[in-house]
Parts: sequence; C-alpha cells; structure tokens
Amino acid sequence: MHDLKDDLRRAATPFGDARFTIDQIAQGARRRGARRRAVATATAFAVFALAGSLVFRAFGNGGGPVDPAASPHDGPIAYVITEEGAQPALRITGVASAVEHVVPEVGRPVAWSQDGSLLVFGGTRDGDEMGLWSVRADGSGLRRLAPGDGAEFAPAFDPSGERLLFFRHGSFALILDLGTGEIQEIVGVDTPGLWADASWSDDGSAVIAMFYGADEGGPNRLVVIPLDGGSVREIYRGSFNEPSTSPDGRTVAIASDGRLVLVATDGSGERTLLGGLDGQGLSKVAWAPVGSSILYTVPIGPTEGEQLWIVDAASGTSQLLAEGLAWRGGAPAWSPDAGSIAFERGGDIWTVEIATGVATQVTQTVATESDPSWGAPGNP
Repeated sequence: MHDLKDDLRRAATPFGDARFTIDQIAQGARRRGARRRAVATATAFAVFALAGSLVFRAFGNGGGPVDPAASPHDGPIAYVITEEGAQPALRITGVASAVEHVVPEVGRPVAWSQDGSLLVFGGTRDGDEMGLWSVRADGSGLRRLAPGDGAEFAPAFDPSGERLLFFRHGSFALILDLGTGEIQEIVGVDTPGLWADASWSDDGSAVIAMFYGADEGGPNRLVVIPLDGGSVREIYRGSFNEPSTSPDGRTVAIASDGRLVLVATDGSGERTLLGGLDGQGLSKVAWAPVGSSILYTVPIGPTEGEQLWIVDAASGTSQLLAEGLAWRGGAPAWSPDAGSIAFERGGDIWTVEIATGVATQVTQTVATESDPSWGAPGNP
C-alpha cells in the first residue's frame, strides 16, 4: 500500500511531479496556443495542492482513520492510543463512518457487548478512581461498574450479555451481574497457581479457565468450572497458553509446545491441528466468532515481527494473511462476521480481508495504536 502521507506530500507540490514541470506546461501552451487552458490547469492544480496540504496536516498531527470506509465489514473498532507523555486512551472509530470518540485513561484489553453498544475495560480514572468501567460506543455514558484497586482486567460478557467475567490481580475470578451490580467470586476451585485466562461456556453455565503452574516451569491446567457447584473437570495439563473457545463451546484451541491443539471441553480428548512450529511457536490464538476458522500468529523476530495466519479447524487448511505484525503484541481481533481481522503493525491499526487477503491501513498517526477490538455493526 502506498504511504498516504507521501501521496499527500506529492499532491501538495503539484509542479514537483516530473509530469507537470513548468517547462512542459509552457511548451504545451505554445504548441496548442491555449494559454487560457494552461492557466486554468495550473489553477486547478494549485487548488488541489491546497486541499492536499490541509488533509496532510490534519492526519499528520495525530489524525484519525486513514480511510473511514476501510472495510465492508461494518462495525466500530476500539483501540488503545498512546501518545508520549500521556496516559493511554481508548479511541472508538467507526469503520464505515468517520465518527471518532476518545475516552482517556483506560486499561486493556477491552470487551464489547454482543450488540456492539457497550465497551468494558479495567483501569484508573483521574489518578485514583480504580475499577471496572463501561462506556457506550458513541463515547458517552462513562461509568464505573465496580470499584477496585486498578488490577481489574480481561472482562468478558456471558452469552446473554447480562454478566461479566473478569480477573483481579490474577488471584481472583469474579462475575458481575450487570442488572443488580452484585459481584460473585468463583470459589471451590482446588487448583494451585494463578488464574491466567477464562471464557464462558456456550450456555453460560460454566467457565473454562486456565491456571498457571504453582511452581516455575510447572504444568499449566485447563479446567471447566460449573457455576452450579458441580465438580471441576480438568481437560488438559501441560505447557500451553492462549486458550480460545469455539463458538459452540465444545472445543478449546491452545498453543502447546509449537503445536495448535484442539481440546474437547467434555474431556473426551484432544488432537493436534497444526504441528512443526517448535522453532517459532505461537504467540496468539483466537477462534472466529462464527464458523470454524482459527487465527494464530507466528513470531519471526523482533525486526521482522509476526505473521498472521488462519486455519480451518475441520480441514486443517491454513492461509497466510499478513506479515510484520507488532512483535509480541500484534493483538489481532476478528470482525463480528469473521470476514476480516484487525491487527497492529508499525504502531498503527490495520485490517485484512479474509476472502481477498487485501490489507488496509485504518489509522496513521504519530502516536502508537494497539489492542484493536471489533464491535458489532449498528453503533455508534
């Protein structure tokens, strides 16, 4: 993709392009005897230069989306923007509109409600108000859902959209009832180690959780925790990370010892979907919100960054979609219809279309944009 700023710089100097030198314009005027036409042409280019210069300045000073119609997969993208000397802020950009909203002082990651109307994140406001926060997709209605100590993170809505699962310090997993405000700690889990990750079952009756090993280098555990008080069931043990649950809640994809492994949540077994990645490993795994595709990232090196791939869970067919993602932080995120993926590259947010493999730059600023999260269409 051509760099927008370079294109606009060229547009801002209409006589700097070899095709439009002063000599050529003068020669053309003499040949055709059409001085008026030459003057009109020069005037038109001057107007274009002024417009180009204004656009360049608008984007070059911290700007917004490069292309507000960057993807046909409608819906807003939220991402964290970090500027030198400032606290991270949440920016909400409409992919199919030029609307932007900024919420200062946020934590990461951010969770969208199923209908795309609400975002939730942990963080600190005004230096001392800590806890779990929500804001509407149009940037209004900021409020604290639950007080805390600034260590609230990884919120996730249940399938009904009525409850939130989140962590505090990694030592506690809590469920917030959005209707009543009641907070319930998940207890009765007799397993050593800290909470590392968790997601809801497809019907919201259980939580699928990963625990770090109690000892350094010890095995991690993947368990299913019924919320009705039933027995906790271990479904995987070993060296793994990045668990991601399938849309139907029946399977968890994990990165384990250079492999992409699928584990059945009913405890019936596991299978290796991809192998042979021992020298590189996987740094991110995420199941599509619909369908059978799984995205994963392969770290190449601090200079080269990471590669973004998808694989079909049924056939095992994989496809390279993008390269140069941020090293250990590309944080790719699916669009709600699983037709595109947003990711960070070069400190900016990009999207890539699954069907065509075409990547589009969504932001281009002097700040660093990261941690994209894609909401459902219709908001803001």
